[in-house]
Amino acid sequence: MLAETLDSPVCSIMLVDEERQELVISAACCSSPDYMHKMPIKIEDSLIGRVVREARPIMIPNVLEEKQYRYPELARRTGLASLLSLPLMTRDRVMGTINIYTREVRQFSEDEVGFVKVVAGQAAIAIENARLMSETLEMKRALEMRKLVERAKGILQHKYNLTEADAYLKLRNESRRLRRPMRDLAEAIILADDLEK
Repeated sequence: MLAETLDSPVCSIMLVDEERQELVISAACCSSPDYMHKMPIKIEDSLIGRVVREARPIMIPNVLEEKQYRYPELARRTGLASLLSLPLMTRDRVMGTINIYTREVRQFSEDEVGFVKVVAGQAAIAIENARLMSETLEMKRALEMRKLVERAKGILQHKYNLTEADAYLKLRNESRRLRRPMRDLAEAIILADDLEK
């Protein structure tokens, strides 16, 4: 939508990789495959990284004249001129950037910047919600697995008169020996026990 509205040949969302201190493309509308190959970029010494470091937008009328722009040859080859980059904010943390390039040298109007700010705000909320949902699902899976393992341990303890620690070690060692996830082994133990009843 942004690419179409602002007539942008390259429009991207880049997210911060905290561990590597890099920006990585997570979504892009791009007329140039070369743009995708220049990623990821370091936050500490890049122009778009400055958006993350300072938590404020930058507008570059002509990237070919900007000394800090690191890919002038790519911009020349793909016909990129102006850049508008805004932070994706959640609470007081910058999670990434939204970047819009144009083919012509231009200044973005206040209305255009305002529009992109609204979209960036909505995108940040959607990304944060997706991250939280993913974490919730992962915790739910881990809890379900833990319940299965606990139940399987209980069965082993009762059946073979083992301590809790020994039952866990037996389960773990069998999982390794069979090269099967503990969850699968726990489910098999529970199923076998249910069938015996």
